[in-house]
Amino acid sequence: MDVPSQFARYPCGDYFASSFAEHGHWCEPSQLWVILPARQIEELTDFDGSPLDFLRVGDAGVNGIPFGYRIGHAGVWAYYPIDSDFVFIASSVQGLVDRWDAGKVTL
Repeated sequence: MDVPSQFARYPCGDYFASSFAEHGHWCEPSQLWVILPARQIEELTDFDGSPLDFLRVGDAGVNGIPFGYRIGHAGVWAYYPIDSDFVFIASSVQGLVDRWDAGKVTL
């Protein structure tokens, strides 16, 4: 799948080139869509409505922490809304899924 024009500013080509864009990634033990299908992804805004330059493609299932891509930054990140902080998680969406399934993502 090609990167839709509205998301072209984000370094998310690996997501759209993978089956995650169509099917997402459901984690049975966590009962969580760690990666969402493309029809459910979205650009996030801060509490005051200002853009975060963050494309949410998944969720951590705790404290409202989403996973996604940042404009101008490679890889997949977690956004901590309480602290307004970004933390690098993996170099690709597949890397995030691999780390998540192995229990290596700590939040």
